[in-house]
Amino acid sequence: MFNDILIKPNNNELHVYSYFDREFICSVKLNDKIQIECYDDIVFLSGELKQNTITNQLHLVDRNGFVCPIEFGTVYKKLWLIEDESMFNKF
Repeated sequence: MFNDILIKPNNNELHVYSYFDREFICSVKLNDKIQIECYDDIVFLSGELKQNTITNQLHLVDRNGFVCPIEFGTVYKKLWLIEDESMFNKF
C-alpha cells in the first residue's frame, strides 16, 4: 500500500509517485490489479489495468466489466497492488 500518491501515464503502464517529494515509487503494468482510494468521499477505484486500443488511454476494468477512468495529475489517498486474487475487490 502506498499513501498520498500521484499517478502519471507512461506508454502502456502507470508510474506512481509520492505526492510530497515526487519520488518514483513503482510502475503498474497492463493487466495488473490495483485499488485506488480517492480523497473525495471514500470512493474506491479498483480493477485490472487495461488500455483502449483506439485511444491508447489507460483505465481500470472491474470484475463486472465496468470501465473506471483514472484522472492523471490527481492526488489519490492510497493505492494497493493486488497480487492475491482472493483480495481483489474486497477492500
